[in-house]
Amino acid sequence: MSRSAFKRRSYLGATQHQRKDLGETTFRGLRQATVTSAGSPIQTLQLGNKWFPEFAGGLDRMYYGLVRYLPSSGVAVRGLVTGSYRVAQDSGGTVRAFAAPEAPLPVRWFALRRELRQMFSEQQPDLVAAHFALYAFPVLDTLRLRPMVFHFHGPWALEGQVQGGKTLDMWAKAALERVVYRWATRCIVHSHSFGDMLFH
Repeated sequence: MSRSAFKRRSYLGATQHQRKDLGETTFRGLRQATVTSAGSPIQTLQLGNKWFPEFAGGLDRMYYGLVRYLPSSGVAVRGLVTGSYRVAQDSGGTVRAFAAPEAPLPVRWFALRRELRQMFSEQQPDLVAAHFALYAFPVLDTLRLRPMVFHFHGPWALEGQVQGGKTLDMWAKAALERVVYRWATRCIVHSHSFGDMLFH
């Protein structure tokens, strides 16, 4: 399925107002839009951050819930996160750890690209859903012919600034975020305020 064809289908059932004004969507329409044009379940690849049973972040908890419950809505899920060998055990092989979260960033990015290529060779997803800009950015070039939605869990760069991060680090994070957001076919937000923050 091409990126342009995916845009026309409005996969997650966003309202007309959302599509026109924000490009925003929620899961309200998901159950009515969980099959491809060929009539088979949508195959998704979910790019996360860390694995929730090992790390208790809000993004990680949300990702864990999606992995558990999307299949009951007819959406097939495979995923990649940072974590230990237990990720595959806990998820029954649905989600894999591509690197340890404490590994140097270049090592994590290289491992992510390698594992993503492996997953694509095993099965081509209809949709890639990214949840963390840091791990979406290094694989954007591999997603040229695939639709990608981005789950906006909050302003990563601004959160770092509030926590006292260095100015240069905040600038780099913000630049990386902007590239990922502009690449995405759709962005999923948790509120209208997040939508305003993302698109204005």
